[in-house]
Amino acid sequence: MRRLISKGVNLNIKALRYGLRQAMRLERRLNDSFDQAAHNKAVVQSTCRYDMFSAADEGYYQNQYWHWIEKFLTQEKVNPHGCFLDAGCGHGRMSIPLAKWCGVHGKVTGIDLSEPAIEQAKQYAHEEQVSVEFFATDLLIFLQKTETDSFDGVLLLEIVFFLPNYKAILKEITRVLKPGGFFIGSFRSQYFNLLHSMRNGLWDSTDMILGQRTGALVGGAVQFNWHTLPELRSTLQELAFDICHVVGIGSCSGIPGDPHDFVRPSVLSKQEKMSLMKSEKTIGELLPETGRYILISSKLKKI
Repeated sequence: MRRLISKGVNLNIKALRYGLRQAMRLERRLNDSFDQAAHNKAVVQSTCRYDMFSAADEGYYQNQYWHWIEKFLTQEKVNPHGCFLDAGCGHGRMSIPLAKWCGVHGKVTGIDLSEPAIEQAKQYAHEEQVSVEFFATDLLIFLQKTETDSFDGVLLLEIVFFLPNYKAILKEITRVLKPGGFFIGSFRSQYFNLLHSMRNGLWDSTDMILGQRTGALVGGAVQFNWHTLPELRSTLQELAFDICHVVGIGSCSGIPGDPHDFVRPSVLSKQEKMSLMKSEKTIGELLPETGRYILISSKLKKI
């Protein structure tokens, strides 16, 4: 019986992957231009299907992110009484720990395109008894309307990979940051996307991933971005950021569909999860591009 069930599951997976490959080929034939409205709609819909705050594996990655973020804040002696922005905050996964770190004297603002995600983030903040000012709006428009030197620090986590205008957003972040303010961003690597496509049988994507840095990886309206670490270093340095620390997030584990999804934090025992975290902290520093995301902590130069 188990063999029959396993065989049936494998057949279903193969059928789904075949269908996805065919959809990708059709999408490339039909769509030669980028549709921003369709892209935004698909991104918002994804936030309704997947809650970054409450999903089974995400608490583990929240803790991994916060380990490195808090370490950076402590080492750089960042004043918690400042004004901070969580750009693309989603369901508030990192806005809430940042607000807890700030206490009652600091101010955290969370911005996201998805109104459903923002409404859920407000509820989570209320439950966690922290104050975060959340807004559902386009990130670039928000930044363009924000005064220069408004923030002491900006988070841009797990969002650049589907921002077609991320370069313009990074430029605006340098403007709204105070000199000496920090910027912490996470980016998809070329290596991760290459493994992801192979893991899911999307071999038609491999040439695109090797030769480009943007494209519709899985068909549909969403355009994704990916990078190499040298390219990210160059981009941030050109924007007057001094890079302080680089680490991979989730170098040995993943959520369903990821290259390393055979190790899922949510199904591990407490001891196993501790061992995984220790391993990922070590490997993440040694090999940042192996992570689900490359996390870069930096400071804006004082000019």
